[in-house]
Amino acid sequence: ARDLHQPDPADPIGVLAAVGGLEHAAMVGFLLGGASLRTPVVLDGVSAGAAALVARAIAPEALAVLTSLRRLDPRLVVSEREAVALAPAISRWLATGMDRSRLADTLTTGLPARFLTRPAALLAFRLKDTPLPAPLHRTPAPHPPRPHPFQTCDTCDRVFRAPTPGLCRDCHDSPRLDATA
Repeated sequence: ARDLHQPDPADPIGVLAAVGGLEHAAMVGFLLGGASLRTPVVLDGVSAGAAALVARAIAPEALAVLTSLRRLDPRLVVSEREAVALAPAISRWLATGMDRSRLADTLTTGLPARFLTRPAALLAFRLKDTPLPAPLHRTPAPHPPRPHPFQTCDTCDRVFRAPTPGLCRDCHDSPRLDATA
């Protein structure tokens, strides 16, 4: 199947669609759902392990945010299982248009001096308790101005762009010979 479809390894959804079946897609959904509910899931077998790898690859930006938190505060080390569980909440925040550095600042600002619980529980509370920002209103980019239509010079038949028919630049700039002289 891999040789037939040649999926891009960087695209987890494409790999799942090319070489996985409905059962693999169902397992990925099950794993992501369990992670969002912070429910442990037992993986047994090669298919379940492959589904876990695809589930992990679906939210790479969220995992990048979680791994960057450790640089801001060395106490914020989370396990892979905790990171996968927090990834859906982080993805919801990123979907509002918030950039990764601002989200990391939101999660690390005002942390207590001593944690009474695991860092993942503290982050989960902050992600759930802090209201999501309103999505950024992005105005569509203005359309570039249309070029003037093609015109044909009345004197030399050269093609040029101008808003109205007439003379090309060369014929317009050259002195005219007056026929009456």
